[in-house]
Amino acid sequence: MDSDNDVTCVLCEMSVENKVTGALSTKEEVTAHQNCLLFSSGLFCRESPQLDDLFGFSAKDVLSEKQRGRKLSCKKCCKKGATVGCENGRCQKSYHYPCAIQAGAHIVEDKENGQFGIYCSRCKKSKLGLSDDDSNSSNVSTHNPKRKLDFSDCQKEKKVQKRLIIESDSEPDVTNSEEIAMFAPLEFDLDENANSAPKELSNR
Repeated sequence: MDSDNDVTCVLCEMSVENKVTGALSTKEEVTAHQNCLLFSSGLFCRESPQLDDLFGFSAKDVLSEKQRGRKLSCKKCCKKGATVGCENGRCQKSYHYPCAIQAGAHIVEDKENGQFGIYCSRCKKSKLGLSDDDSNSSNVSTHNPKRKLDFSDCQKEKKVQKRLIIESDSEPDVTNSEEIAMFAPLEFDLDENANSAPKELSNR
């Protein structure tokens, strides 16, 4: 399902948001999918991930990675911008992250140590002689740990933020209510004065 606007990921140039791509996030006018960021070979987190803050990645770094990807063609779609490289050092294949999934790449996620990578279909762990126990962090080259946020949590947070914006737009006009409160006693006092005047006159 496409997003409600025309915002696209700078790395894969897609606007769709799903469990494959992860949520879109924007910082300093740079928008990208969480998984495109996590699995790009030249990116690492500078800060702890925050919703709507490029998940801890620097906007400048993401633009630099986009520039690097322009020199690389995706093995699946043959278009430029392939920033996700196979973790086998002898393999030269690169992909856009969604293309890597479509091409049957083996995904390596070590959330505890913050390491993410892929092996192309030819370089899957069976061809590298890796076991299930050692297919994670020791075989994934990353500069700094990366942190992944749950896709459903990202979607819930976006809904909460939208609701807060709508509610803030529909708040009552406090200025008008204050003005009514200020003028009400004055009208009441005038009524009292008007009623008391005849009594005083009648006593004379």
